Amino acid sequence: DAETETIQYERRKSRGRKSLPADLPRVRIEHDLPDAEKVCDCGCALTHIGEDTSEQLDIIPAKIQVLQHARLKYACKACESTVRTAALPAQPIPKSNASAGLLAYIATAKYQDALPLHRQEAIFKRMEIDIPRNTLANWMMRSGELIAPLITPSCYMTMRRAALAALRRNCSQVLVVTCKPMTMRATMPSAAKTTLAMWAAGHTLAVNSSMPKRRLPQDCPHRQGRCGH
Repeated sequence: DAETETIQYERRKSRGRKSLPADLPRVRIEHDLPDAEKVCDCGCALTHIGEDTSEQLDIIPAKIQVLQHARLKYACKACESTVRTAALPAQPIPKSNASAGLLAYIATAKYQDALPLHRQEAIFKRMEIDIPRNTLANWMMRSGELIAPLITPSCYMTMRRAALAALRRNCSQVLVVTCKPMTMRATMPSAAKTTLAMWAAGHTLAVNSSMPKRRLPQDCPHRQGRCGH
């Protein structure tokens, strides 16, 4: 006789909507009956016996404020020769109007939420705040210099392995270049001296203004748009 094997397994029942985190602040909004409806048809006043509650998730948009640093000054009225001014606390980027909170917000949006600087520039413009993209990029470079002492060699290698793994998974999306009819090359000002670099699966490809033109296939369907290679 053939042997039989009994297999038992558990299936998780599908549940409804997950409850909102209990640590989030709650804003109570009461909805009461009009006074005219608090009277029964028999003429007696209705008594409050309970309530039905439901919750909605709400969000408060980012609030921008200006930190005005007032450095108090003191002088001696007797000799009129001594004037002292309170020192300004150390700033992340000296002589910059960016606070530590703003730098952290921009860095989180760019590196954690994948929000490019040119889109952040547009978001700030919508708030009537003009922060050029090159200023945002400079702030990010300076912020990187500030946290550099915190990055140990082991931490750097961990981040590098994670970045290369993500790059391998999305290599087809990274190696995308803008194509013109029949030709493809890196477009840079003639006076530019900076060498750009593209990292692909751990290898570095240098791209500069002296790179020769490359011919695209005649049957390339995307010569007018974006063509992946």
